[in-house]
Amino acid sequence: MRIYKLKRIGQLLFATGAVKGKDAIATFIVLVDTGSTYTILPWERLLAIGFEPAFAAGNVKIVTASGIVIAPVFKVEWLSCCGLLLPSFPVVAHTLPAEMSRFGILGMDFLRQAKAHIDVFNAQVEVEQ
Repeated sequence: MRIYKLKRIGQLLFATGAVKGKDAIATFIVLVDTGSTYTILPWERLLAIGFEPAFAAGNVKIVTASGIVIAPVFKVEWLSCCGLLLPSFPVVAHTLPAEMSRFGILGMDFLRQAKAHIDVFNAQVEVEQ
């Protein structure tokens, strides 16, 4: 097991990471969100690394504050976060609300695969190597 320090902003916890797309690598900051089923990155980030809507691997329904949205899923070459490198990881493309527009969401799909144990008091996550 490895411990990864998270960044606390108010009551929220954030992690940093990167994804490799078709054309480039993009870094990101994501909200650690156990209420989100999927890992979500803003459209702008995915477009910048070569993903186009026509190349989506599929679609998923996500529940947002404004209702249910159908969003495309892309398989990035790899996703690196919390000290782990996960190959061929599915990422949902969705434009988040303005106050979150520069962030993504690290969802339960990643947290389960990482076998994560989140310590909210110490702002850290323990992941399996």
